[in-house]
Amino acid sequence: MDLLRSWLKRKKIYWDHTITSYFKAYIDMNELKHNLLLHLADHTQVMELALEGNDLDFDERLRYLGHLAMCARFFKSIYLDETAESLERYFSIENSSFRFNPADERGAIAKESWNELSKILQHYIVALKIK
Repeated sequence: MDLLRSWLKRKKIYWDHTITSYFKAYIDMNELKHNLLLHLADHTQVMELALEGNDLDFDERLRYLGHLAMCARFFKSIYLDETAESLERYFSIENSSFRFNPADERGAIAKESWNELSKILQHYIVALKIK
């Protein structure tokens, strides 16, 4: 769990800087897509780390496996340049699954990771619509 916490701290500083830079400068779609895929990979790693350990019950394990499955759907949709509408549909599904109040630190870290990724993902969806 300490590894997960320290990793998230480092990424939070990077994410805050990246989000700020998105709004301060023009970024072409290829660079925006590349950055989003990098952030999605980071979020996927957080979900993978959340699955480690023997202290998860069956329902928690299924929850994190579901989040990993959504990461795969996002990756496919972004990589294959699917429409903004399909990304919005996936976003809506995943966002609703993170509306829970985390039961433990692991859940809080996962939710924080999603909150950071969701900002970048929403920006990408908007950029797709005006492209």
